Amino acid sequence: MKHIPECFRSIFSQSYENYEVIMVDNASSDGSGDYVKKHYPQVRQIRSEINLAYGPGNNIGADTSSGELLLFLNHDTIVTSEFLNELVKVMERHPEIGVAQSKIMMASEPGLIDSIGAYLTWTGMWVHPNHGESDEEPSSDPLQVLGTCGASLIVRTTLFDALGGFDPDFLIYFDDLDLAWRARLMGSEAVVVPRSIVYHWGGATTQVLPSVFTVFHSFKNRLCSLLKILTVRELVLVLPIHLAICIAGCLAYILRLKPANGLAILRALLWNATSIRGTVDKRRRIFNTSRGDQRQSYKDLIRPLPLSYFLRTSFDYVAKW
Repeated sequence: MKHIPECFRSIFSQSYENYEVIMVDNASSDGSGDYVKKHYPQVRQIRSEINLAYGPGNNIGADTSSGELLLFLNHDTIVTSEFLNELVKVMERHPEIGVAQSKIMMASEPGLIDSIGAYLTWTGMWVHPNHGESDEEPSSDPLQVLGTCGASLIVRTTLFDALGGFDPDFLIYFDDLDLAWRARLMGSEAVVVPRSIVYHWGGATTQVLPSVFTVFHSFKNRLCSLLKILTVRELVLVLPIHLAICIAGCLAYILRLKPANGLAILRALLWNATSIRGTVDKRRRIFNTSRGDQRQSYKDLIRPLPLSYFLRTSFDYVAKW
């Protein structure tokens, strides 16, 4: 609730006017729905009696939308007055772009970058370039990325429907990256729009969740996405390294006296093993609709993982969660 007033105030201060706002209330109990109903009666609310989390919740919201473009926005954001106009402009001028995200800055440190997209590494881990760094040389042109951030994410409705929306098995984490990656395989580009600026507090929901829940879904979804999308040759290269990192993460948690988190990683691996039939079905559908030339093009967005980045983020992750 503490983020709702400022978020909605900024949403309704847009220079772009042709939009509707749909709020999916994931069984909140803090008065968020009542506040929005009182102060913003034009907002269409969808109330769920259970918390559907990010992906399934957004899928329900998308089903009720009538727009040609869908914008998914986290509630712990503050958007600038031109953010939507800049996104729509890019989508209208570049029909080859199917998915785009805003340049997302930290609300706590407005001069620092939160997300300008993500790229995959040959370890199976994702890297968010320039996260936590100052935005010293901002670009104005759309930037090609492999993964986009769901805090402020726009996608063509026809493409979203063709993709089947967010993977319903991904409750939190990597659902946004997975969506953009699958969109690329269908022939659409994924970009960051630097002129569309959003400030993000980050972790408004995950910070109050048990760390075991966060670790489980993080490791589970990342591995599932790799199994769904990488070719057999790529899996042979990536999977052994990725599984070794998972085991190393498990041991690191045990050494830090967080055995439940270590067990969560093992449960994530087990989930993928026992759910392999469903993953294979998803993989088959993805490969049946993907284009070979797009598989070649996205390889430029898979990069080596810098050792310094790996060590720093690994220690930070284990210490935080």
